[in-house]
Amino acid sequence: MASTAESTAQNLAKLDIGGDLASSAPNLQKNLSLLSPDQIELAKMLLEMGQSHLFEHWPEPGVDDDEKKAFLNQIRKPGKNPFDGFTPSVPSGESLTFGDDNFIQFEEAGVREGRNAAFVLVAGGLGERLGYNGIKVALPIESTTGTCFLQHYIRNRIAYFGMLPSQVKLLKQEKVACLDDNDARLAMDPHNNYRIQTKPHGHGDVHSLLYSSGLLNIWCDAGLRWVLFFQDTNGLLFKALPASLGVSATNQYQVNSLAVHRKAKEAIGGIAKLTHADGRTMVINVEYNQLDPLLRATGFPDGDVNCETGYSPFPGNINQLILELGPYIEELTKTRGAIKEFVNPK
Repeated sequence: MASTAESTAQNLAKLDIGGDLASSAPNLQKNLSLLSPDQIELAKMLLEMGQSHLFEHWPEPGVDDDEKKAFLNQIRKPGKNPFDGFTPSVPSGESLTFGDDNFIQFEEAGVREGRNAAFVLVAGGLGERLGYNGIKVALPIESTTGTCFLQHYIRNRIAYFGMLPSQVKLLKQEKVACLDDNDARLAMDPHNNYRIQTKPHGHGDVHSLLYSSGLLNIWCDAGLRWVLFFQDTNGLLFKALPASLGVSATNQYQVNSLAVHRKAKEAIGGIAKLTHADGRTMVINVEYNQLDPLLRATGFPDGDVNCETGYSPFPGNINQLILELGPYIEELTKTRGAIKEFVNPK
């Protein structure tokens, strides 16, 4: 017992868990002798991030010890700020005006390319915030016929909405940890004090699912060239998709983000080009609550402001993407389907 106490003391001294940290989680402190140095380091990180509530229910050593270790094994360290070292600038692209010659030209090109495209409806949630208990794609898109979004998207006629069974693929996603509040406290499973509450991943793992399922290679072998990602309740999107696909084909874009006019500081993410100090560049969505501080911190003292058009120069992200299939497969192969993502609190 003395050697165990000495080992614990050495771990504490090495990892500097003491004082306020230790007092914030007395039940954890009692159980440190059970944990490896790596587990103690992870526990320390959780305490420093205000997650002491995770250990409030821990009983004395000797009770549920395996569950305590399993709990820490479930936790993973968070990543760093993805924008560190990056400077934002306005991305290049095409601004389309409905009905003009430029729009019609791109639309005609997109209609020709449509036969070479696969469409991915990303995972949609429930309609609780809309006062609806079902899935959002079952909501009516308009009130005259009551046609739901899913029917509208693929033209409901017969079984499989007028498509061949082989043309419709459903991919099931796994779950990820939930955050309990704005302080990012991990939520406990209400039915098990030794488990983190989890929910479906949302949009985050669509790329991993497409890669692991082998579906992308099936599409490629079938001669498809494009993958179009669209959201569960945006019926107007398909009025813009042909022209947008035409832009991708005409300009040979490997990645194309559809965007809309956006007022400065409007609560919608902005598409921005980010250039790193080491020369790397990327064009991505930056959430609105991150865009203004990022601009102010990188040489734009007024932050996100409207330009001469009356809108922010950083267009609004609507999460509609067009990817060229070949390069998309190449990138996913490098990472085995892993794509960087962000957490969007709700």
